[in-house]
Amino acid sequence: MNTPVNNVNGIGPKTAEYLKNKKVTTVAGLLKFGVTKLALAPGFNPGRATTVINEAKKMEANSGGKEDQTSQTKKMCRVKYFLSLVCPMAKSYVKR
Repeated sequence: MNTPVNNVNGIGPKTAEYLKNKKVTTVAGLLKFGVTKLALAPGFNPGRATTVINEAKKMEANSGGKEDQTSQTKKMCRVKYFLSLVCPMAKSYVKR
């Protein structure tokens, strides 16, 4: 599975950067990384790490070559945010 790790619920930009430094860039890599190592990431504890790993497992189970709804929603939010930065008038064209 080549889905980027930042598409997992609970993985924000700072955690994605931390994981990138640990050579973890995909959901499959995150699952191999495991709960114990993820719990050592800044802002994480064993409970939060378990929740994030469970989200990654769900993504892997649901990925029959299709993106799940969460990934699509996150991408759309990023596009809307980018548009709002690049073109202030885009806000009036983008539904919230």
